[in-house]
Amino acid sequence: MSLFKDSPLVKEIGASSFTNKKLKKNLLGPSGAMVIFYGGFCGHCQRMAPEIKKFANSMGSNLKVYVIESKHQELTNRFNIQGFPTVKFARSDGVLIPADKFGRDIQSMLNYACSKASVCKLLK
Repeated sequence: MSLFKDSPLVKEIGASSFTNKKLKKNLLGPSGAMVIFYGGFCGHCQRMAPEIKKFANSMGSNLKVYVIESKHQELTNRFNIQGFPTVKFARSDGVLIPADKFGRDIQSMLNYACSKASVCKLLK
């Protein structure tokens, strides 16, 4: 069950979006992208979904936001996902790096993204 089908700035992706352990470069902007692994069944994910949507709206086209549902077990295994939600940042070279001590609110997402992205411009 997709928690993000009504959000045009949050894109659902699957295994075809990856080469080995890298996000395909044609999906990345100059600042990279946020990648969130989630489960539609997960209460924490359900509560975080509106914050992810707000975050994506705040970033606009400045930083892409991708979500991967737990049904994509090939990816959850490939990236050693142990629980949901799990947030990673895809650098501009496509490598996913984990978000340590990541909060589930919009301000934590903004702080984390701006600490990792090479360009961080928020929409007003």
